Amino acid sequence: MKLHLFSRGFTLLELMIAFSILVIVLSGLLSAFISCLELNETTRNSNRALGALQEALENLRKAPFSSLADSYSFAVTGDMADTSLGRIVLNRTNSSYYRVDAGICWKQKNDRVIGECVLINGTLSFQDANGNGVLDSPVQITTYMAQR
Repeated sequence: MKLHLFSRGFTLLELMIAFSILVIVLSGLLSAFISCLELNETTRNSNRALGALQEALENLRKAPFSSLADSYSFAVTGDMADTSLGRIVLNRTNSSYYRVDAGICWKQKNDRVIGECVLINGTLSFQDANGNGVLDSPVQITTYMAQR
């Protein structure tokens, strides 16, 4: 009686090892896919926040120079209306021009807050963690405004 080496098939141990390797590879791919989805959402929200920030600065430029306050908090309109908060701070050390620091923070779908805000009872609130008076965020603009 001759025993052939390849005629016996796979053992249960070999199948379990192959299945374990497959599960590890698939879980890694799923993790990468989820990370890409989160990165896509962050990028989309950053672009929307930048547009809203530029719109708020344009509205500020239309106001009379002498009537500007030291700081403004503003609500973002559009898709990010309920999940974002903007803040503009004017530095008046020079009387002929003002330094303008503007930033926006927002809440992602997974309740992760991007920027220097905190989530209190489902509402974003500015919290100056580093004490500079400016809303620090990945979407932040510093510019200068001169009197016209």
